[in-house]
Amino acid sequence: VNNQCGGLYGFVSSHATNSMAISVFLFLLLTNKYSKIGYVLFAYTLLVSYSRIYLGMHYPLDMAVGWLVGGVLGFACYLFIRKKNMVVYE
Repeated sequence: VNNQCGGLYGFVSSHATNSMAISVFLFLLLTNKYSKIGYVLFAYTLLVSYSRIYLGMHYPLDMAVGWLVGGVLGFACYLFIRKKNMVVYE
């Protein structure tokens, strides 16, 4: 869209970070009850990330770093929930 790739605040894609954090968190939380949920969650993450590249809003490296940051945040949130014994599904 108007070839606007790159900008002042575009290095890490927040879309990629948020979708990966949600995917990792829900995968870790629900994988025992729903064994195939990982396919859907990570397909969602790839679709969101691809759309940002396709629309020209981010470069692929923005997505990769967003996935890394989101994965760490999703895992940290899962560990926090486990430590506080707030896990619903086990």
